[in-house]
Amino acid sequence: MIKEQLYRKTCDILFDAYFNDTLEHGQCCACAVGNIVAANMGLTIIKDGDGMFIWENYECYNNGHFLGWFYPVREGTLPTNQQLAEINSTGYEIYELNQIESAFERSGGYFTNDEKMFNGLCAVIEVLNKIHEVEEDTQTVRFKNHYKSKIVLL
Repeated sequence: MIKEQLYRKTCDILFDAYFNDTLEHGQCCACAVGNIVAANMGLTIIKDGDGMFIWENYECYNNGHFLGWFYPVREGTLPTNQQLAEINSTGYEIYELNQIESAFERSGGYFTNDEKMFNGLCAVIEVLNKIHEVEEDTQTVRFKNHYKSKIVLL
């Protein structure tokens, strides 16, 4: 496995986000990458008065535009110093964060919000397994099959 400590830390961040209800599709501060950035920068994810997830005591938006990691990761724009600090805090390259973000956002489908978040979490774990070259042992396969059957039952 490549960078096992980073893999485990990232999985813990995402599992915590899922169980703390701070994992949300379509919200840059609370999507998979948003949670990874927030945790690595010591930021707390909260909801603002409009119900949007933001990073507490951190300037996330200006005139409705997200200032953070999103545009360099998803659009390939040159990062500002703030964006570069956010990206570098994660331990991942921009293209890896793009893979994580794409997997999370594409996993939504026509499900309930709980199902979307669970499917998003599973999709991101699959991408992390590839990035970190996690070898699948019998226990991992059994775990994945167990949760895949849960998705079908939902």
